[in-house]
Amino acid sequence: MRHIGCEVTNVQPGFVEARIQISDFHKQHDGLLHGGVIATLADIVAGFAVHTLVNKDVSTVTIDMMISFLEACRNDYLIARGNVVRHGRTTSFAQAVVFASTNGVDPELLIATAQATFALRQLPP
Repeated sequence: MRHIGCEVTNVQPGFVEARIQISDFHKQHDGLLHGGVIATLADIVAGFAVHTLVNKDVSTVTIDMMISFLEACRNDYLIARGNVVRHGRTTSFAQAVVFASTNGVDPELLIATAQATFALRQLPP
């Protein structure tokens, strides 16, 4: 998270919101935001949303993720929201939406949606 400048802005059980202020190192050669940054942010908010529902001795690991890129992004910020759709004993299913924003507070344009499955793993004592 630190490496891409991700800041968590809201945490509730089963829900996480985060944002990134876009810099030149997030962009491709043509000035558009790189899809890998969008996918990484979607994975972070979906995974952390699941993490809010597990005990401290359980880790969450992404085992599958599908993302749909809807729009290109030239804005100054990304805002992403992840929420848990179904939480089970060994796996959880979550979704994420990623928005472009000019001020970092108000989501303005939906640029991607994602869904992911997470394994719930007991940490060693």
